[in-house]
Amino acid sequence: MKTFTAGASLQPDFANSGGAGVIQVKHDGANNIFLHGSVNGTNFAFIKEYTADTIEEVILAPFLRISGSQTNSENTSVGTSAAYLSETRGG
Repeated sequence: MKTFTAGASLQPDFANSGGAGVIQVKHDGANNIFLHGSVNGTNFAFIKEYTADTIEEVILAPFLRISGSQTNSENTSVGTSAAYLSETRGG
């Protein structure tokens, strides 16, 4: 399991993942989390907004990032909201 740091890039482990992972979001009740992805680690695109505690499967991009803004992937304002990633293991 990996813990996201708001505004910082995370590189998923693709070994045996099948390209999928599980994201868990712990919402603090006030600060939404925005998931962004990138194929080159420089240009990030918005993927999804999390407004409540959530656990779901996601397709892994080579670089992922959470932030407190849909339009600014480097925004670190997420309060005490948190997100975690587990790369799904293939069988």
